[in-house]
Amino acid sequence: MITKDIDAVIWTGLPCKFYGVDFVRYTIDQVIDYLSNIVEPDIKKLAEEYIRKAPKQIDTDYRRAIEKALQWYPIT
Repeated sequence: MITKDIDAVIWTGLPCKFYGVDFVRYTIDQVIDYLSNIVEPDIKKLAEEYIRKAPKQIDTDYRRAIEKALQWYPIT
């Protein structure tokens, strides 16, 4: 495991953009539906790991819904 000596993280809450283009903001139901229906085991595992490894301080409506629906709680 690689560790970093980090004292702080700043969460800006900026809207999603990629190459300057705004993305559609998906509803919580759409996100849960998408994550629930990933059929490729390796992809589903990576999605779960990505979400569970996000810092606990990232407390969003999406995160709380994913935790409730899929039981993907932060890895401590």
